[in-house]
Amino acid sequence: MEECPRAILGGGKQAEHVLRLLEWMGLPWNDCLLFDDRYRQARQGTQGRSIAGTLDDGIRLCCENGLPAIVALGSLVAAVRYATFQKAVKAGVRLVSLIHPSCVLAPTASIGRNVVMMPGCVVGPGTEVGSLCCFFSNVTVEHDCRVSDNVVVGPGSALSGSVRIGAHCFLGTGVVCAPEVTIHDRTLVGSGAVVVSELPSGNVCYGVPARAKREVRLGDEVPTESQLHEFCFDSPR
Repeated sequence: MEECPRAILGGGKQAEHVLRLLEWMGLPWNDCLLFDDRYRQARQGTQGRSIAGTLDDGIRLCCENGLPAIVALGSLVAAVRYATFQKAVKAGVRLVSLIHPSCVLAPTASIGRNVVMMPGCVVGPGTEVGSLCCFFSNVTVEHDCRVSDNVVVGPGSALSGSVRIGAHCFLGTGVVCAPEVTIHDRTLVGSGAVVVSELPSGNVCYGVPARAKREVRLGDEVPTESQLHEFCFDSPR
């Protein structure tokens, strides 16, 4: 595991998940500084903790003091989350991952930066997990899968072998993916869905089997294309 973050770029529910994971892992958590752009409106974040400044303030402080950090913003601001990650990378911030020791990672699996894995996750041989991903408890990602950047996978989800997940996706609780299926960028897959065929980009999909029901819109847990253009420098691979 990488070094423990001293700063959390985010002050809401996702930051709370990170703080609880740190505590769960027996790592220092009470002294973590929280940064969020709500600083000027509400100087308190999750658990009533003080917000030390804006996201840009946090990036600047981490650079000036060499503090390791983690981006922890929720899925309703997924474009801002990715933009913050890009800014931090460009500025040279040391972004760390948090992986609970109960997780099992194959020796040939590769994990990007700023990845959060809750207890009980399994990542199989030859699998690639991109940066800024969050796997909640008991997620299984089998052999030779490719999970792109800025993807959230809900608890108990299972990806069979050679599944492809595009960037900026959100998979709800208990999603099951058959072998070799592809879920394209910016797709939201609802809880309990069973994915047996390709799902198109920028859609909300659910059901058994999962089908595209409508296009992604503002307020969904994946970003719209216009939000990515507004906030981000570029899109990930």
